[in-house]
Amino acid sequence: MRVSDATGHGSLTHPTKIRYQHGPTRRLDIAGTPAGVGLARTWLRAFLDRIPMTAAEAENITLLTSELVTNAIVHSKSSHGEVTVLLDLTCSRVRVDVIDDGSALEPVVIHQAPDSEGGRGLWLVDRTADRWGHYHDEHGLGVWFEVELMGCHTLYELATDGDRA
Repeated sequence: MRVSDATGHGSLTHPTKIRYQHGPTRRLDIAGTPAGVGLARTWLRAFLDRIPMTAAEAENITLLTSELVTNAIVHSKSSHGEVTVLLDLTCSRVRVDVIDDGSALEPVVIHQAPDSEGGRGLWLVDRTADRWGHYHDEHGLGVWFEVELMGCHTLYELATDGDRA
C-alpha cells in the first residue's frame, strides 16, 4: 500500500496531500486483492473521522467507496495489479475516484433479485450519491461519486491546516 504525493509518503492515519482538480486531495494506492477493500475503508474512515460531517455522511461515503473498490478488484485487471483511491474535498462536498487497471466492461447499474449475493454496488452508488460517473484515461477506468455535505463546514481549511503536527 502506498499513500503518497509528489513530496513523499504518508501513513494510513495521516495521508499526504496531492493537488487535484478542486481542493486538497488524498491518494491511496493498494494492491488489487480482497484485503485492499478493508485497507481502503480503514484509510478513508481515519481521514473522514477528522472532518466535521455527520456520522451518516461518513458511513455513506465509506460504503460507496468500499463498493467501488470491490468492483475494481472483481471486474477489472486490477485483481492482478493496483487500485487507486482519490479523496477530493471542497467546502460543501466530498468526491471519491476509484481508478483500476482497466476493464473491458463499462460500469452499468443492474437490478438484482433480493436474494442475490452481489451486484448491488453501482446500484447503491446510483441511489445514494448526488452524482457519479466514469471515465477512461491512460491509467485505466475511473469511477467517481460525489456526496454533498449537509452544511458548509470549513473543510478546506481543516484539510489544509489540520495535518500540522
